[in-house]
Amino acid sequence: MVVNTNLVDNEYQNHTLTHVFNENKILLIENGSYLFNLVNKNLLGFELVNSSVTPYYKDLILEESPQMIIMDLDAIETSRLATIKELRSFYSGPLIVLTVKSDEEEQLQAFRLGIDDYVQKPISSTIFTAKINALTRRIQDSFISDDMVPLTIGALTIQPKSQQCLVNNNRVKLSGFEFNLLKLLMQNVGNILSRDMIYSRLLGREYNGVERTVDVRMSQLREKLSMKGLRNLNIETVWGQGYMLNVE
Repeated sequence: MVVNTNLVDNEYQNHTLTHVFNENKILLIENGSYLFNLVNKNLLGFELVNSSVTPYYKDLILEESPQMIIMDLDAIETSRLATIKELRSFYSGPLIVLTVKSDEEEQLQAFRLGIDDYVQKPISSTIFTAKINALTRRIQDSFISDDMVPLTIGALTIQPKSQQCLVNNNRVKLSGFEFNLLKLLMQNVGNILSRDMIYSRLLGREYNGVERTVDVRMSQLREKLSMKGLRNLNIETVWGQGYMLNVE
């Protein structure tokens, strides 16, 4: 099912986005029909909501609360990274971006800003829909039974059902990946998590020994928690082994 929507009233400034996402609803942000044509044939069981790149796509996110957003960066006429940063300021669900560019620095910065995947065009419809399905499965696996129970360690609390993170009762804005990374650390507080384990659990692939995706995300997570005043609870790098959430 496809919904094409153009909203004319910009009420974004007066709202905050709910973190209860509409299951199996994906928002496509593009100018044209590239993304729609890429996923429509092979992606089954999802409602596709299409939006052009205008200021009003923010209202559409508030209205639809999509489970996932896929954005064509080549449709962005202003700063691409600034657009990702703005989007991440009010949307914490999975975010995939596509581009024809092969820019390692932009890719690194985009991951630091909280995207879940950076895909270079062209890509086959079969491979791209497989990526979406794999990411969706990981999201669903992280929302099962006991994973819905809030976790509190010292001043740090996470609420998996709403995907909210609080430090001293102040909300910390995290991307979907950062939230799941923090949850994994909190569920294993005091234990070392190897990179192999993190890549397998959160990214669904083996660690190749050189990729820095998790390292960058871990650094970003540390910074966000520190900026909110988290003390006596540290994400430690255990050299040669992995990461550990440690209570001082």
